[in-house]
Amino acid sequence: MLKEMIETMTTYGSLELPDYLKIAGIKMTSRRKADMVNALYDYLSNKENIINIWRCTIPKEKELISEFIRAGGTLEYREIKEIVSKYEKNQEKMLFGYSGYGNGIQKYFYRDSKANLLFIKEKMPIEIYNILKEMVDPIEVKFLAENLDVDKYLCDEEDSALISIREDFEKELTSIIKLVNSTKLKVTQASQMPNKTSMVKINEVLIHKDIFFDQDISEVRIIDNTTRIYGISKLLLESKILQCENGNLILGKMAEEFLTMNTVEKCKEILNAYIFAKDIDELKRIKELKVKAEYYGNYANCRNLILNYLEKVPIDRWISIEQLLKYIKKLDRNFLRKEVGTIYTYSDYERYYYPDQNYWEEEAGRFIEVVLMEYLTTIGMVDVLIKQDYTDYDIEYFKVTYFKLTSLGAHILGINKDYKIEEIEDETGIIIQPNYEIMVPEGLMKDVHCINLDKFAEKLSEDTVSIYKISFKSMVMALDNDISIEEVIEYLKDASKNRIPENVLMSLNEWNEKSKKIKIRKVTIVETDDKYLLEELKSYKEIKKDIAKELPYAFEINSKNANKVKRNIEKKNHFCILE
Repeated sequence: MLKEMIETMTTYGSLELPDYLKIAGIKMTSRRKADMVNALYDYLSNKENIINIWRCTIPKEKELISEFIRAGGTLEYREIKEIVSKYEKNQEKMLFGYSGYGNGIQKYFYRDSKANLLFIKEKMPIEIYNILKEMVDPIEVKFLAENLDVDKYLCDEEDSALISIREDFEKELTSIIKLVNSTKLKVTQASQMPNKTSMVKINEVLIHKDIFFDQDISEVRIIDNTTRIYGISKLLLESKILQCENGNLILGKMAEEFLTMNTVEKCKEILNAYIFAKDIDELKRIKELKVKAEYYGNYANCRNLILNYLEKVPIDRWISIEQLLKYIKKLDRNFLRKEVGTIYTYSDYERYYYPDQNYWEEEAGRFIEVVLMEYLTTIGMVDVLIKQDYTDYDIEYFKVTYFKLTSLGAHILGINKDYKIEEIEDETGIIIQPNYEIMVPEGLMKDVHCINLDKFAEKLSEDTVSIYKISFKSMVMALDNDISIEEVIEYLKDASKNRIPENVLMSLNEWNEKSKKIKIRKVTIVETDDKYLLEELKSYKEIKKDIAKELPYAFEINSKNANKVKRNIEKKNHFCILE
């Protein structure tokens, strides 16, 4: 690589072969390019020479090169200017005496500086890069906490908000599971995410409502324009706690198991699902940009890297987002590009996607903010302070200004062994009383019992002990949920701590028998107004073989009124199954 790069240099012009040989102190014995190339190659391929060049660099050059190497071989123009300005206070004379070569850091080396030898055509050969990588001092990641008065901050900073969920995440997710269990929540066909009506219902059960500064949730058309509800929905779907079926949200295969977990187990379960989620794309959640990646990479590496940095954060102390971004940019600048390749940004004016249009903070930096704001807050691992900001085109978005690693989050990351997990007594059985009431005491299985009872029992109260009641009306609800009364009886027998009282069991068995007596179903009939003709038709062998069932006790209704007739039958205290 080094030899090939040297061969691209010429024997004339600024900072070409003759200048490099002169800076290196190599006496030219020949004007032939091949001889110059060999002489320079022999010099630069000597590790001791590279080390000596490094030792000879002045502080400004050393810092520029160090940051260049830490950043993986690239620096943004504004980063270069920031470093140079520390050493050159007179901005008007900053370029005086510099090589002025190219647009990278070499532009700010003096013409006769040996630091020029480390670059060829503004690029550092990999052989030199690997030598200097060992020479660059490592950066110690040390976050400085701020004594932030949150109430004062929120008062002083217009359009700012606190997202602090912590252990409440457990109650919020349980409430959503119960909502999905008892209510039809529609999803959009395109995104398979909650529609407008469903968003409003989800927000109603949240302890900490979604954040809107200039509008109410009823005005929000699509879930993409929410913050909390979007993240919650994605995490529940990725965790298999919820799933989509026939245009509705329903409980997924992990719902009941999730409800039996303690707080820490729930947090770990969702975090693990999030880390490896393939249907979550934080890059596309950068609302102020319309971007697409060269390819879809492994975001698990990106998410794990961010979690690794959070392990170094002091617990329960406010940290400015700039600190986190600074360290990740210095030490792992290309963490996102490694996974997705080139990032293209759409130009509304030219209607075209252009590569590499944004600063690191506007892409990778915002990716990190989305991870904190939409996902890690949802499971209580971090608190964030956010502020509404605007682009030059008046596109509004939420930006994280400060974040805090919670005690729960630190415990999940393995750095807070003192975290106390609230132990729940394993009191799992329900109690059925002779008055048809069902008591559901606290215990690991309480929420599981509740989501099952919600399908066939009337809820009387919900507290430390939840109370339900079974009745004729609740059995109608069970049948409407495609749950037979036989299944209700079996569940109550399995879940009850005590035997089902005789009077309750007798009623259930009686309702079970009655539930099979009346049905409304679609059939194809042969009809005649002459009963003798009907008997004649039934006697024919060719016709008789196709008669599925004779209907001695039936009457015809308008199919449009099937539900209405069903409800009227039930009002007369008769069960009716609509098939």
